[in-house]
Amino acid sequence: MLKSLTTVFLCFTLLGCSDNNSPENTPDNKSANTPTNNVDSSLSNNATPSTYTEGVHYTLLEDPINYTSKDIIVTEFFWYGCSHCAKFEPLIQQWNTTKPAGVSLIQSPAVWNNIMSLHAKAFFLAQSVEDTEKLHRQLFHVIMRLSKQKEFNQHYSVLATVFNAFGVSKEEFDTQLNSFKTKSQLKKALKHMKQAALKGTPMLVVNGKYAIINQSVTKPAELMDVVDFLIAKEQAAVTEAF
Repeated sequence: MLKSLTTVFLCFTLLGCSDNNSPENTPDNKSANTPTNNVDSSLSNNATPSTYTEGVHYTLLEDPINYTSKDIIVTEFFWYGCSHCAKFEPLIQQWNTTKPAGVSLIQSPAVWNNIMSLHAKAFFLAQSVEDTEKLHRQLFHVIMRLSKQKEFNQHYSVLATVFNAFGVSKEEFDTQLNSFKTKSQLKKALKHMKQAALKGTPMLVVNGKYAIINQSVTKPAELMDVVDFLIAKEQAAVTEAF
Protein backbone atom coordinates (compact mmCIF):
# COMPACT_ATOMS: atom_id res chain seq x y z
CA MET A 1 0.00 0.00 0.00
CA LEU A 2 2.77 2.44 0.93
CA LYS A 3 4.59 1.68 -2.33
CA SER A 4 1.51 2.51 -4.36
CA LEU A 5 0.89 5.69 -2.39
CA THR A 6 4.46 6.82 -2.96
CA THR A 7 4.10 6.20 -6.69
CA VAL A 8 0.94 8.29 -6.81
CA PHE A 9 2.70 11.11 -5.00
CA LEU A 10 5.79 11.28 -7.24
CA CYS A 11 4.24 14.15 -9.20
CA PHE A 12 2.81 15.79 -6.08
CA THR A 13 5.08 18.73 -5.23
CA LEU A 14 3.38 19.51 -1.91
CA LEU A 15 3.46 23.21 -2.59
CA GLY A 16 -0.03 23.01 -1.23
CA CYS A 17 -3.08 25.24 -1.39
CA SER A 18 -2.66 28.79 -0.17
CA ASP A 19 -5.11 31.38 1.09
CA ASN A 20 -5.36 32.58 -2.53
CA ASN A 21 -6.80 29.22 -3.58
CA SER A 22 -10.03 29.27 -1.60
CA PRO A 23 -13.49 29.27 -3.31
CA GLU A 24 -13.90 33.02 -2.94
CA ASN A 25 -10.59 33.82 -4.62
CA THR A 26 -10.10 31.42 -7.54
CA PRO A 27 -12.29 29.20 -9.73
CA ASP A 28 -10.38 26.08 -8.66
CA ASN A 29 -7.33 25.01 -6.68
CA LYS A 30 -5.36 23.07 -9.27
CA SER A 31 -2.60 25.66 -9.50
CA ALA A 32 -1.73 26.37 -5.92
CA ASN A 33 0.50 29.28 -5.09
CA THR A 34 3.69 28.50 -3.24
CA PRO A 35 3.39 29.15 0.50
CA THR A 36 5.84 31.60 2.01
CA ASN A 37 7.88 28.82 3.63
CA ASN A 38 9.36 27.84 0.25
CA VAL A 39 12.82 26.27 0.32
CA ASP A 40 14.71 24.83 -2.66
CA SER A 41 13.97 21.09 -2.63
CA SER A 42 17.53 20.36 -3.79
CA LEU A 43 18.66 21.08 -0.26
CA SER A 44 17.11 17.82 0.92
CA ASN A 45 18.00 15.42 -1.90
CA ASN A 46 20.40 13.52 0.34
CA ALA A 47 18.60 14.16 3.59
CA THR A 48 18.53 11.49 6.28
CA PRO A 49 16.95 11.67 9.75
CA SER A 50 20.30 12.87 11.10
CA THR A 51 20.46 15.80 8.70
CA TYR A 52 17.05 17.36 9.18
CA THR A 53 17.94 20.84 10.35
CA GLU A 54 16.19 23.94 11.61
CA GLY A 55 15.75 26.57 8.94
CA VAL A 56 15.99 24.00 6.16
CA HIS A 57 13.47 21.27 6.96
CA TYR A 58 11.56 22.93 9.77
CA THR A 59 11.21 26.21 11.62
CA LEU A 60 10.44 27.09 15.21
CA LEU A 61 7.13 28.86 15.71
CA GLU A 62 7.46 32.28 17.30
CA ASP A 63 4.19 31.71 19.16
CA PRO A 64 4.05 27.99 20.09
CA ILE A 65 0.72 26.19 20.31
CA ASN A 66 0.11 24.84 23.79
CA TYR A 67 -1.84 21.62 24.28
CA THR A 68 -3.10 20.24 27.58
CA SER A 69 -2.38 16.65 26.53
CA LYS A 70 0.77 14.94 27.83
CA ASP A 71 1.16 13.35 24.39
CA ILE A 72 3.40 14.78 21.71
CA ILE A 73 0.89 16.35 19.32
CA VAL A 74 1.28 16.30 15.56
CA THR A 75 -1.05 18.87 14.00
CA GLU A 76 -2.02 18.77 10.35
CA PHE A 77 -3.58 21.97 9.06
CA PHE A 78 -5.77 21.04 6.10
CA TRP A 79 -8.72 22.07 3.97
CA TYR A 80 -11.28 19.74 2.43
CA GLY A 81 -11.11 21.74 -0.82
CA CYS A 82 -7.33 21.40 -1.15
CA SER A 83 -6.36 18.81 -3.75
CA HIS A 84 -2.95 18.38 -2.11
CA CYS A 85 -4.58 17.68 1.26
CA ALA A 86 -6.88 15.11 -0.35
CA LYS A 87 -3.89 13.29 -1.86
CA PHE A 88 -1.95 13.53 1.40
CA GLU A 89 -4.83 12.22 3.53
CA PRO A 90 -4.21 8.46 2.95
CA LEU A 91 -0.54 8.85 3.80
CA ILE A 92 -1.06 10.68 7.08
CA GLN A 93 -3.84 8.30 8.11
CA GLN A 94 -1.58 5.35 7.40
CA TRP A 95 1.11 6.98 9.55
CA ASN A 96 -1.50 7.52 12.25
CA THR A 97 -1.96 3.75 12.58
CA THR A 98 1.76 3.17 13.15
CA LYS A 99 2.80 6.29 15.06
CA PRO A 100 4.87 5.90 18.25
CA ALA A 101 3.20 5.49 21.63
CA GLY A 102 2.55 8.77 23.40
CA VAL A 103 1.92 10.61 20.13
CA SER A 104 -1.43 11.96 18.93
CA LEU A 105 -2.57 13.33 15.58
CA ILE A 106 -4.83 16.36 15.49
CA GLN A 107 -6.28 17.63 12.22
CA SER A 108 -7.11 21.32 12.26
CA PRO A 109 -9.08 22.97 9.44
CA ALA A 110 -7.74 26.04 7.69
CA VAL A 111 -10.08 29.03 7.41
CA TRP A 112 -9.47 32.01 5.14
CA ASN A 113 -13.02 33.01 4.31
CA ASN A 114 -16.67 32.41 5.08
CA ILE A 115 -17.07 29.29 2.95
CA MET A 116 -14.00 27.69 4.52
CA SER A 117 -15.48 28.54 7.92
CA LEU A 118 -18.47 26.40 6.94
CA HIS A 119 -16.15 23.58 5.86
CA ALA A 120 -14.32 23.79 9.19
CA LYS A 121 -17.59 23.60 11.12
CA ALA A 122 -18.56 20.58 9.05
CA PHE A 123 -15.30 18.91 10.10
CA PHE A 124 -16.05 19.53 13.78
CA LEU A 125 -19.62 18.27 13.41
CA ALA A 126 -18.36 15.16 11.62
CA GLN A 127 -16.46 14.16 14.76
CA SER A 128 -19.77 13.44 16.50
CA VAL A 129 -21.15 11.23 13.71
CA GLU A 130 -21.04 7.47 14.24
CA ASP A 131 -19.07 6.74 11.06
CA THR A 132 -16.68 9.66 11.38
CA GLU A 133 -13.93 8.26 9.16
CA LYS A 134 -16.25 7.52 6.26
CA LEU A 135 -17.85 10.97 6.49
CA HIS A 136 -14.42 12.62 6.74
CA ARG A 137 -13.34 10.93 3.49
CA GLN A 138 -16.60 11.83 1.78
CA LEU A 139 -16.26 15.49 2.74
CA PHE A 140 -13.02 15.66 0.77
CA HIS A 141 -14.78 14.34 -2.34
CA VAL A 142 -17.86 16.52 -1.94
CA ILE A 143 -16.06 19.78 -1.23
CA MET A 144 -13.51 19.15 -3.98
CA ARG A 145 -16.43 18.89 -6.42
CA LEU A 146 -17.70 22.24 -5.12
CA SER A 147 -14.36 23.96 -5.81
CA LYS A 148 -15.80 26.10 -8.63
CA GLN A 149 -18.92 27.00 -6.67
CA LYS A 150 -18.60 30.34 -4.88
CA GLU A 151 -22.13 30.56 -3.47
CA PHE A 152 -22.17 29.94 0.30
CA ASN A 153 -25.76 28.70 0.23
CA GLN A 154 -24.90 26.07 -2.35
CA HIS A 155 -22.09 24.70 -0.16
CA TYR A 156 -24.41 24.77 2.84
CA SER A 157 -27.21 22.93 1.03
CA VAL A 158 -24.93 20.19 -0.30
CA LEU A 159 -23.29 19.62 3.09
CA ALA A 160 -26.66 19.47 4.84
CA THR A 161 -27.69 16.74 2.42
CA VAL A 162 -24.47 14.81 3.01
CA PHE A 163 -24.89 14.93 6.79
CA ASN A 164 -28.53 13.91 6.47
CA ALA A 165 -27.34 10.67 4.85
CA PHE A 166 -25.28 10.05 8.00
CA GLY A 167 -28.25 10.48 10.33
CA VAL A 168 -28.03 14.22 11.01
CA SER A 169 -31.27 15.98 10.11
CA LYS A 170 -31.08 19.31 8.33
CA GLU A 171 -32.52 20.99 11.42
CA GLU A 172 -29.89 19.38 13.65
CA PHE A 173 -27.20 20.25 11.11
CA ASP A 174 -28.16 23.91 11.32
CA THR A 175 -28.39 23.83 15.12
CA GLN A 176 -25.04 22.14 15.64
CA LEU A 177 -23.20 24.33 13.14
CA ASN A 178 -24.31 27.40 15.06
CA SER A 179 -23.85 25.93 18.54
CA PHE A 180 -21.54 27.39 21.16
CA LYS A 181 -19.39 24.26 21.02
CA THR A 182 -18.79 24.50 17.28
CA LYS A 183 -18.11 28.22 17.43
CA SER A 184 -15.58 27.62 20.23
CA GLN A 185 -13.86 24.92 18.17
CA LEU A 186 -13.67 27.28 15.21
CA LYS A 187 -12.25 30.03 17.40
CA LYS A 188 -9.53 27.68 18.63
CA ALA A 189 -8.72 26.60 15.06
CA LEU A 190 -8.33 30.24 14.03
CA LYS A 191 -6.03 30.88 16.99
CA HIS A 192 -3.85 27.89 16.13
CA MET A 193 -3.70 29.00 12.49
CA LYS A 194 -2.42 32.37 13.59
CA GLN A 195 0.16 30.81 15.91
CA ALA A 196 1.36 28.56 13.09
CA ALA A 197 1.51 31.55 10.70
CA LEU A 198 -0.40 29.34 8.27
CA LYS A 199 -0.15 30.37 4.63
CA GLY A 200 -0.86 27.08 2.87
CA THR A 201 -2.12 23.55 3.31
CA PRO A 202 -1.27 20.86 4.12
CA MET A 203 1.05 21.99 6.89
CA LEU A 204 2.44 19.86 9.73
CA VAL A 205 3.42 21.14 13.16
CA VAL A 206 5.09 18.90 15.74
CA ASN A 207 4.35 19.44 19.43
CA GLY A 208 3.10 22.95 18.79
CA LYS A 209 6.57 24.29 18.06
CA TYR A 210 8.13 22.81 14.90
CA ALA A 211 6.57 23.76 11.56
CA ILE A 212 7.76 21.51 8.74
CA ILE A 213 8.81 23.18 5.50
CA ASN A 214 7.06 21.28 2.70
CA GLN A 215 9.45 22.41 -0.01
CA SER A 216 12.45 20.94 1.83
CA VAL A 217 11.49 17.37 0.90
CA THR A 218 11.47 15.56 -2.42
CA LYS A 219 8.48 13.31 -1.78
CA PRO A 220 5.45 13.41 0.54
CA ALA A 221 6.51 10.33 2.51
CA GLU A 222 9.58 12.22 3.68
CA LEU A 223 7.36 14.74 5.45
CA MET A 224 6.47 11.96 7.86
CA ASP A 225 10.18 11.13 8.22
CA VAL A 226 10.75 14.71 9.37
CA VAL A 227 7.78 14.34 11.72
CA ASP A 228 9.26 11.17 13.22
CA PHE A 229 12.64 12.87 13.56
CA LEU A 230 11.09 15.76 15.50
CA ILE A 231 9.05 13.39 17.66
CA ALA A 232 12.29 11.58 18.59
CA LYS A 233 13.87 14.96 19.30
CA GLU A 234 11.06 15.83 21.70
CA GLN A 235 11.16 12.41 23.35
CA ALA A 236 14.92 12.76 23.87
CA ALA A 237 14.43 16.19 25.45
CA VAL A 238 11.98 14.73 27.95
CA THR A 239 14.38 11.91 28.79
CA GLU A 240 17.24 14.34 29.32
CA ALA A 241 15.06 16.43 31.62
CA PHE A 242 14.86 13.48 33.99
